[in-house]
Amino acid sequence: MRLEFARRRVEAKLSFDEIARRSGVSRPTVFRVASGQQRGSLETWFALAAAIKVPFSVLAQRLDDE
Repeated sequence: MRLEFARRRVEAKLSFDEIARRSGVSRPTVFRVASGQQRGSLETWFALAAAIKVPFSVLAQRLDDE
Protein backbone atom coordinates (compact mmCIF):
# COMPACT_ATOMS: atom_id res chain seq x y z
CA MET A 1 0.00 0.00 0.00
CA ARG A 2 2.80 2.36 0.94
CA LEU A 3 4.66 1.75 -2.32
CA GLU A 4 1.56 2.27 -4.45
CA PHE A 5 0.79 5.47 -2.54
CA ALA A 6 4.33 6.74 -3.18
CA ARG A 7 4.09 5.93 -6.87
CA ARG A 8 0.72 7.62 -7.24
CA ARG A 9 1.85 10.67 -5.25
CA VAL A 10 4.83 11.17 -7.55
CA GLU A 11 2.69 10.65 -10.66
CA ALA A 12 0.23 13.28 -9.40
CA LYS A 13 3.15 15.62 -8.59
CA LEU A 14 1.78 16.27 -5.11
CA SER A 15 3.95 17.40 -2.22
CA PHE A 16 3.49 16.08 1.30
CA ASP A 17 2.23 19.56 2.22
CA GLU A 18 -0.47 19.42 -0.46
CA ILE A 19 -1.54 15.92 0.54
CA ALA A 20 -1.74 17.03 4.17
CA ARG A 21 -3.91 19.99 3.17
CA ARG A 22 -6.22 17.87 1.03
CA SER A 23 -6.50 14.98 3.48
CA GLY A 24 -6.66 16.77 6.81
CA VAL A 25 -3.81 14.56 8.03
CA SER A 26 -0.81 16.38 9.49
CA ARG A 27 2.25 16.67 7.27
CA PRO A 28 4.49 14.75 9.72
CA THR A 29 1.96 11.91 9.79
CA VAL A 30 1.69 11.86 6.00
CA PHE A 31 5.47 11.63 5.77
CA ARG A 32 5.79 8.92 8.45
CA VAL A 33 3.03 6.79 6.91
CA ALA A 34 4.38 7.23 3.38
CA SER A 35 7.91 6.34 4.45
CA GLY A 36 6.86 3.32 6.50
CA GLN A 37 7.85 4.81 9.84
CA GLN A 38 4.23 4.63 10.99
CA ARG A 39 1.47 2.22 9.98
CA GLY A 40 -1.47 4.59 9.70
CA SER A 41 -5.06 3.75 10.53
CA LEU A 42 -7.63 2.81 7.92
CA GLU A 43 -9.11 6.26 8.38
CA THR A 44 -5.74 7.80 7.55
CA TRP A 45 -5.28 5.60 4.47
CA PHE A 46 -8.77 6.43 3.20
CA ALA A 47 -8.00 10.14 3.63
CA LEU A 48 -4.65 9.80 1.83
CA ALA A 49 -6.25 7.87 -1.02
CA ALA A 50 -8.89 10.57 -1.42
CA ALA A 51 -6.20 13.26 -1.35
CA ILE A 52 -4.40 11.71 -4.31
CA LYS A 53 -7.74 10.91 -6.00
CA VAL A 54 -7.23 7.15 -6.05
CA PRO A 55 -9.75 4.66 -4.67
CA PHE A 56 -8.61 3.04 -1.43
CA SER A 57 -9.02 -0.34 -3.13
CA VAL A 58 -6.23 0.55 -5.58
CA LEU A 59 -3.83 1.14 -2.69
CA ALA A 60 -5.04 -1.94 -0.82
CA GLN A 61 -4.47 -4.19 -3.86
CA ARG A 62 -0.76 -3.93 -3.21
CA LEU A 63 -0.87 -5.24 0.39
CA ASP A 64 0.37 -8.66 -0.67
CA ASP A 65 3.29 -7.14 -2.54
CA GLU A 66 4.62 -5.44 0.55
